Amino acid sequence: MLPTVTSGFIKGIIRSGRLTEARLRFDAGEGNPSDWNFATKSCWSIVCEEVLDTDHEAKAYDAIYAELIWRGFSPDEIDGMRSLAWKTAGWMN
Repeated sequence: MLPTVTSGFIKGIIRSGRLTEARLRFDAGEGNPSDWNFATKSCWSIVCEEVLDTDHEAKAYDAIYAELIWRGFSPDEIDGMRSLAWKTAGWMN
């Protein structure tokens, strides 16, 4: 049987996960994005960075958040994409 990512787990990630921390830093004027280049990455692959088993430093998540905002997504849309990523790919982590 495959592991299950519960809705409670996903709500917790959306409430306090690494991209939420990045949003809070940006809202406070403290975002410090790395120079990670996302030019060739899809929005899906960028959002899935939070789901991967690799834990990046804070400035990498600041860069991810900044890139998604630059691409025109609102914070609520980013959270929706994060939720979908955890529902569909999170069980692989």
